[in-house]
Amino acid sequence: MTAFVAVNTRRHGLGSRVVRPAINLASDRDTYMKALFGTTAIRATKPYFRGMKANTSYAYDPALAKRLLARARMANGLSLTNRTLSTGSTLNPNPKVGAKLLQTDLTKVCIDARIKTLEWGVLLHGIR
Repeated sequence: MTAFVAVNTRRHGLGSRVVRPAINLASDRDTYMKALFGTTAIRATKPYFRGMKANTSYAYDPALAKRLLARARMANGLSLTNRTLSTGSTLNPNPKVGAKLLQTDLTKVCIDARIKTLEWGVLLHGIR
């Protein structure tokens, strides 16, 4: 089972191949895992073999995230909307907590991530 964050690359700023890694670097996934799952889960690994370009791993590094955002001419910030589910599941027991943790991390690198809580059907309709 996997809980994840999807990025809509058609939204302002998110099409940048510099901004997306900055978001990854600003995200403290180990803290999310502990907050949401305690000791009952481990971080997922990617389905790619080592050496593939798509197999890039990102450690938590907010300082590097800030430098990348500056390189993308977004040092003064970026505004996003984080759409999350209103109820949890086995895959993501408390999506609101995860969204708040991500929002806190992104704020540290000058990304304003507003949280919009939606029911499942509304969320699906909005991403199509």
